[in-house]
Amino acid sequence: MSATETSEGMPAGPIGRRMLRVEDRELLTGTAQFVDDVTPAGALHARFVRSPVAHARMAAVDLDAARAAPGVVAAFAAPDLGLPPLRAPIENPAAFSPPRPLLADRAVRFAGEAIAVVVADSPYLAEDAAALVGAQFDELPAVVDPERAAEAPPIHDHDSNLIYDFSVDAGEVDAAFAGAAVVIEKRFRNPRYSATPIEARGAVAAPDRDGVRLWSSTQVPHVLADVTAELLGLPLESVRVSTTDVGGGFGQKAHAYPEEIVLAWLALRLGRPVKWVEDRSENLLASSHARDQVVSVRAAAADDGRLLALDVDVLCDVGAYGVYPHGHLLESLGTPAMIPGPYALRNYRARSRAVSTNKCPEGAYRGVGLPVSAFVHERVMDMLARELGIDPAEIRRRNFVAPDAMPYTSVTNQHYDSGDYGQALERALEAIGYDGFAEEQARARREGRRLGLGLSSYVEYSGMGSATFHARGMVAIAGNDRAWLKLGADGAVTVWTSLPSIGQGVATTFAQMTAAALGTSVERVTVARSDTEAGPGGGTGVFASRSAVVGGGAIEIAAHELRQRLLADAADRLEVSAADLELTDG
Repeated sequence: MSATETSEGMPAGPIGRRMLRVEDRELLTGTAQFVDDVTPAGALHARFVRSPVAHARMAAVDLDAARAAPGVVAAFAAPDLGLPPLRAPIENPAAFSPPRPLLADRAVRFAGEAIAVVVADSPYLAEDAAALVGAQFDELPAVVDPERAAEAPPIHDHDSNLIYDFSVDAGEVDAAFAGAAVVIEKRFRNPRYSATPIEARGAVAAPDRDGVRLWSSTQVPHVLADVTAELLGLPLESVRVSTTDVGGGFGQKAHAYPEEIVLAWLALRLGRPVKWVEDRSENLLASSHARDQVVSVRAAAADDGRLLALDVDVLCDVGAYGVYPHGHLLESLGTPAMIPGPYALRNYRARSRAVSTNKCPEGAYRGVGLPVSAFVHERVMDMLARELGIDPAEIRRRNFVAPDAMPYTSVTNQHYDSGDYGQALERALEAIGYDGFAEEQARARREGRRLGLGLSSYVEYSGMGSATFHARGMVAIAGNDRAWLKLGADGAVTVWTSLPSIGQGVATTFAQMTAAALGTSVERVTVARSDTEAGPGGGTGVFASRSAVVGGGAIEIAAHELRQRLLADAADRLEVSAADLELTDG
């Protein structure tokens, strides 16, 4: 038994050993704090009035009846706010980023867009009063078909509804098609999705010293603080964002929304806390959607099944606006970049477009671009296998990027650091009993049961940093994150990061990393909820499977600094060299 293992063969250190998740006790005992559990004294409640139509000019918004309703403190429309729109800064010459008003002004562009807000003593009175708001709409034709959107009248002050158009042409695509044994063509349609987390969006805003404090169910607290300060004209240090426990994010909460900024404005305007928690209907109507793509593919292959070339057209329906801070390029960049997937391919042509339509804006959701690209390249593999009479597993073996080619840069400039895709496939085939499946399938059919078996391989990008986002033109995304460590007099350590916990276990991971870096036990480490007041500097937030990479790196740097300070102080007190000291046993 090595010095680093227990008698059961498990690692003895904080990382890698079996342990209960540190965040679960509060969740299981009902003592966790979600945004709906935050109700400061004297809090008012907000309800947003939403457009019932997808596209219209707004002639007027009548708030008189709502303002006179029982318990109503105030009601506002866009002219009352006087705030600039929310607009993701996208520095990409092929893209136009449309501005998104915090409350619709002069025009509505999707059903569910907020046109007014009512504030009352209770959420029920606010909802009753919101129903009294009158609005006159001059309806316009709604643009709903992405394949016809580019030719339809523009829904923004732009020359077209085509707001991103980019092409890549690598290798000898035409020559590969000319010499192919087989060519297939297919049009794929991936519908629109909504993340629908158990906990919908919500926020509480309260006046705080010379500024405002926001509690939000968000994946991006520092991004929310930055844009709130910018649009309200406040110094950044005057806006504090505190995260609560998050009852599901899935990417939908990786954006700063108009409602959160309006809530902060209300708190400052009224001098009282204001709370808003959306209901399920609002979540389905007005929280970001995802996918909604049409992908047309031509694929060329040799007679032995080797993939020779792909010619792809990706069309993304991004809805009425881009989300902040990502903008409208998430799917239209991600999908074509990953359509080559885990397969060795050097001849690739792709055109990617994003179009505005009169639908809810699209944002991040579970793997942005990857599910659609995997669906496409795996269906292509199955179709080629059927056309050539090759086993679906075998055609994948023949096309995988080989282990000795790693690290590998794909034709779309994606860097694959490592992997043995063939071995992964073999293990899956062995686990499922692939070689004997046909016999099992036939036996099941005789018994009146139907069995099917499908294969799917994919590559996922993760751990993205500043270089990736800035190369995409997403300049509002810092790409870095931070950690702050506080050592108590009793030797216990508190950790804050700019990466909230959204159910993915980061509190446990960060506690283990901190304990390992400082030579203490996990039980002596507390991972606090993310809060922008923890320390100076910003952060990117939780999405794209990057938390352990960037958060762990930040914790490692902070822990190193803390170790150096402890050793330096101890050396001074003990009058010895710091090089002769070490931290052990906490």
